Amino acid sequence: CGQPFVLEINSMPGLSMSSGFVIAWMARGHSYSSLVNRILDVAHTRHFGIGIPS
Repeated sequence: CGQPFVLEINSMPGLSMSSGFVIAWMARGHSYSSLVNRILDVAHTRHFGIGIPS
């Protein structure tokens, strides 16, 4: 616990509700919408240098 691990190396992971990436995310107790919001926030931060304003 607390150690990062590689789930999958895939440049285009599926984001459908049945994809392994989404299933793993939701198995940790997170919602699908929180995954999408996290992806968008990381992309916004990488591009603009700041997170998406709340």
